[in-house]
Amino acid sequence: MLLAGAACGIGAIFKAPLGAALFSVEVLYSKTDFEFEAIMPCILSSIVGYTVFTLYDGTGTIFQIPSIAFATSVQLPFYGLMGVLCALVGSIYINVFYGMRDRFFKNLNVPRSIKPAIGGLMVGIIAFFLPEVLGGGYKWIQSAIDGKLTWGLMLALVFGKIFATSFTISSGGSGALFTPSLFIGSMLGGFYGDICARFFPNIFYKPAAFVLVGMGGFFAGIAKTPIAALIMVAEMTGGYSLILPMMIVSSLSFLLLGKTSLYEKQVPTRLDSPAHIDAYSVKIMNFLKVKDAISLDKKVDTIPEDMDFKTMLKFITDSNQQDFPVVDRLGNLIGIISMSDLRSAIADDTIYPLLIAKDLAVMNAMTVTPEDSLNTALKAMTMADVNEIPVVEMKNPKKVIALLSRKDILRVYQEGLKKDDIDYT
Repeated sequence: MLLAGAACGIGAIFKAPLGAALFSVEVLYSKTDFEFEAIMPCILSSIVGYTVFTLYDGTGTIFQIPSIAFATSVQLPFYGLMGVLCALVGSIYINVFYGMRDRFFKNLNVPRSIKPAIGGLMVGIIAFFLPEVLGGGYKWIQSAIDGKLTWGLMLALVFGKIFATSFTISSGGSGALFTPSLFIGSMLGGFYGDICARFFPNIFYKPAAFVLVGMGGFFAGIAKTPIAALIMVAEMTGGYSLILPMMIVSSLSFLLLGKTSLYEKQVPTRLDSPAHIDAYSVKIMNFLKVKDAISLDKKVDTIPEDMDFKTMLKFITDSNQQDFPVVDRLGNLIGIISMSDLRSAIADDTIYPLLIAKDLAVMNAMTVTPEDSLNTALKAMTMADVNEIPVVEMKNPKKVIALLSRKDILRVYQEGLKKDDIDYT
């Protein structure tokens, strides 16, 4: 129902019923996974929202585009480079967005209620020089499509909108991410298309195509929605002839950005989603034990509690683990360090000499024993939001003997499904 409601609203406002339905089921996961149970409800609700809204606002597309021919084979390499550019600027956007929040506004020693005012002041300064960054920017996107903006202005608007959006939301203010992302992508595409048209006028005589492709490709990469983004842009503009170049740009942008996403609460797949934890709580998961999934011969890399930060970084670089148990001088478990904990600390190199492992460790980390079920282990990992969980001795809950990963659980689960001769009752 939640996703159906989102699809209904997005499908209506952006007049993109199919794209909105696909976006709602695709945006939850950073890898190529879908909330497939919700596809039909999202399609139906999106149709209803679109139909009711267009009774009031008409059925025309949000943007009007000139007649654009199908992309030729000579143009496709240029679109490939556009995908690389979308990924590069997308990475900058995400780093600026969360960098403003984590490294600037969080560290401001002012009352919380004042921070949005500071963010608003910064947006005002940008808008004094670039008033186009204010609002949704539909008018300026249309101007870019019509070829009325210079390449220099469009390039300035790319970074102006990045900072304006970051100042607004990262300071605690209220704002959207979807429309600003379309604006940034369109201006980036317009800038790139104008440059291509200047140097290769015989190949590109309608740079407006890049505005549309930039919109879809940029959002596909940062939101991890390669399918939904290209369908939505096609519906919003009627530019169905550009599906092929949008597929190229969206795919490259999505792949090159890797795990980098604008939505930090996305999880990789359904297996990692707390909403689906019960889907794996079947009899087989209760039957299989942790001891079935671990190897006691595999060495566990542990970190002494007094290890300094630089030594720790080298130690972790040489290891294949994702999470590292922290132990005291007697080898007893006191906590655990994850790669996400380290990434947060790496951002500020001035504190390196002051940090030791114990400072970064999450104390009282969840553990399991070899006799616990895989269902128990999976629930514990989901609650702790970790990819690996320490396995300790039954008699000594402070003695780490192995690490259990989600991959281990999935492997044993799949193997168990193939064993038809086992009675899981």
